[in-house]
Amino acid sequence: EGVGMLGYGKPGNVVRGLLSPQYARSFVWQQGKIVLAYSVIDICFVTDALKNAVLTALQTQLPDVFSYETVMLTAQHTHSGAGGFGQHFFYNLPFDGFQEAVLTKYAAGVTKSIVEAYHNTSESEAVFSLGTFDDAAEIGINRSLDAYNQNADIREKRKPDEAAFAIDRTMSLLQFYTKNKTPIGTINWFGVHTTSLSNDNKLVSADNKGFAAHHIEAYFQTQQIGGVLPQKPIICAFAQSTAGDVTPNFIYDRKKRWMRGKFEDDAESARFNGVLQADLAIAIYEKQQLAPHKTLKTDSPQPVLDYIASYLDWSNMEASAEFTPRGEIGKRTAPSCLGIAFLEGTAEGPGAPKLLGAITRHVTSFLKHYETHFLYRFSGEKRYDLEAAAFAKYEAHEPKNIVLEMQKRRLLLAAPRKLALPRSADLHVRRMKEIDELGLAAQQNWLPHLFQIQLFIINDLAILGMPCEVTTVAGERLRNTIAPILATRGVKHIVIQAYANGYAGYLTTYEEYLVQAYEGGHTPFGKWSLAACQTQVQAMAKQLLLPEHQRNKENSILSPTLLPAELVWKPKK
Repeated sequence: EGVGMLGYGKPGNVVRGLLSPQYARSFVWQQGKIVLAYSVIDICFVTDALKNAVLTALQTQLPDVFSYETVMLTAQHTHSGAGGFGQHFFYNLPFDGFQEAVLTKYAAGVTKSIVEAYHNTSESEAVFSLGTFDDAAEIGINRSLDAYNQNADIREKRKPDEAAFAIDRTMSLLQFYTKNKTPIGTINWFGVHTTSLSNDNKLVSADNKGFAAHHIEAYFQTQQIGGVLPQKPIICAFAQSTAGDVTPNFIYDRKKRWMRGKFEDDAESARFNGVLQADLAIAIYEKQQLAPHKTLKTDSPQPVLDYIASYLDWSNMEASAEFTPRGEIGKRTAPSCLGIAFLEGTAEGPGAPKLLGAITRHVTSFLKHYETHFLYRFSGEKRYDLEAAAFAKYEAHEPKNIVLEMQKRRLLLAAPRKLALPRSADLHVRRMKEIDELGLAAQQNWLPHLFQIQLFIINDLAILGMPCEVTTVAGERLRNTIAPILATRGVKHIVIQAYANGYAGYLTTYEEYLVQAYEGGHTPFGKWSLAACQTQVQAMAKQLLLPEHQRNKENSILSPTLLPAELVWKPKK
């Protein structure tokens, strides 16, 4: 109690009680020497520190069973859980530093869940099914409609009253059964932000996806199989997918001055949204019971289970001309920067006032001109290199109004302690100045830039694990990038698993990025990010067509590099 909640970044949004518990729901698949673990965790996002702690514990409890590449940790993205369990300080600003107790608690729970899943494995079958929310279902809307409508590949531009149809309304359900057709678990993928509970909430909760899981698990406990009620709990995970621009909040609350769900009581809105998700999952399940029992299978001679992972520097990825809008050559991502659109927040979680945003835009425009034309004019031998780097930065990030440079550790081109802003201006500014004065801000990147992309194959299903918030159309492009490749080895279905293994902010399309709404301002590595990710996942998919011993594992590593303890900003005693 008293720890800040991770998600909204709002001072005062701290834990004061419990609304609904947080769980880790884990699944383990095994075929021969391949053992894959997959976990859906009721937290905002996964951090390097959390995955490393879980892998370290797994190596102790289950030696030589799992590796960094064979474990996929995912978050369902609730904004109502304790934060501070990452080492990089920027997302820890609302919590006054790294909270070791939170990390320890989460890591222990996730590890226990995976170990239990491993020990409970048995011969089983899997069934993959799809369902679609009907038009009347108030499940979510596209909160960034102007950006969505800029995409060249959307079927039709949507008006404000059609925002509910500018999202992917399809739900994927992977069901597991014993050989005698007894259900033992499900994994559900549907993209909608887990933000039914607003930033004035102080109760820990798994939000709408937590209520969805509780609802369907209670349903299964009442279902007789062969005249007998289930003897063990049926584990049902509600995972995230392309939720980047999808919100469950569609009514403007005049009292709070932000968007909310169906009811004035946020908890009721969370339950409402969760039950909608659970009811469609139940409908998909029940429809499957009436259909011939077809299990996932592939005609490919390759393994039923397969995987590949790449651990990449997202600040320096090349984008193939194939995925750039006009076939541009040599485009790359750049060191991470966040824009004023990010700091202004969204309609469901407002941030900086619009007036401050307008002023900041003028300031950043001046700073861009200053940096590219004057700053390095008298800097000696390195002048041309520095100027070239500055121009490359703006080429990659334009039209973002850059406020924070996470890898250069600068706020408006300056070290925080040197910036002419009073400490009283903002809690985050005050803490950034304090951290900088301690020497920590200059010795570490403010956010990570090394992230893992994973591909798991389970028969004819591929799960693409991305460490970011993927928008609706960005997810469709990622699927279309790898679908024809993986189809040659029998894959028929692809799900985008967002919030996997880390947090790299948002992933928008090039067109969405140019609008510089919140999502574009929070796409840290620039406008070529999606094209670069498409380039990488295409290469990974092609590797999966090769026998395991012929694959290039140059980009795979065993674990992330964690910060030295002395550089981790911890709470004051």
